[in-house]
Amino acid sequence: WGYNNAEPSSRWHGNKVAGSEPVVKESPQEVNLPVNIAGSWSFNGSREQIGRVHIWQNGDDCVVIAAWPDDTTGQWKSYKGEGRLEGRSLVFKVFPSAQDGSSQDQGYVYHYQISPDNSQIRFYYTRHGQRTVNQDVYYKRVK
Repeated sequence: WGYNNAEPSSRWHGNKVAGSEPVVKESPQEVNLPVNIAGSWSFNGSREQIGRVHIWQNGDDCVVIAAWPDDTTGQWKSYKGEGRLEGRSLVFKVFPSAQDGSSQDQGYVYHYQISPDNSQIRFYYTRHGQRTVNQDVYYKRVK
């Protein structure tokens, strides 16, 4: 129709009729379910992942056991922690589990952030107050 020019080359001479409301695409609303993280988790939810996390949940109270084989010895490492959910966050100190039942504070604290639909846990950990990994790690439920 030529309306990009300073002077339009063609004009519409019809009558204006009442139009409908403008079409607005709504973005999908974020689902925010009650936190439910009980169960087994691993990187991308794969059963093939050697490192695993198992979470027991009773309301806002959680117990977490993380286990993986040590790269140098091949023996399994296991850490246990207990924490309380604060919204969709769970921050807790973990202690190594030994065969003799002893445990020693090694300064590790895990920082979990649970997705609104409970499908993913984003986390990192600190040791003696210093972040030990540059990127967050993502866990999904083991299927």
